[in-house]
Amino acid sequence: MKHLLLISAISLLFTTILPAQWQPTNGPNGGDVDGLIIKAPYIFALAPGSGVFISSDNGTTWSPRNNGLTNLYPGCIAVKGNRIFLGTGSGLFTSDDNGTTWNTVLMKGLAGFPVNALASNTQSWL
Repeated sequence: MKHLLLISAISLLFTTILPAQWQPTNGPNGGDVDGLIIKAPYIFALAPGSGVFISSDNGTTWSPRNNGLTNLYPGCIAVKGNRIFLGTGSGLFTSDDNGTTWNTVLMKGLAGFPVNALASNTQSWL
């Protein structure tokens, strides 16, 4: 028991308290972020009520990317190859140009329904 206490006391002496490594960014939009995804060299952030933001400089600056979106409450995002998929409260959108424009994906019988989760596998999609 004495050895265990001695080892614990020694380990406490050599424990270094490290400062936090997190740094705030300049955005996006100063609000909440509900999701992030990287499609090198870009970072995409989902900001409820403000849509999608993109950074090409590791989060130093952010730009909105909402052209074509009919819902600025994105819930999920996924990347498959060069295509980005964005789920919102009113359906699914895709972008082939890094979010410069978004197109509605018409899903038979599911138009306008919320898309809250996305997943991909290693097989190619059409």
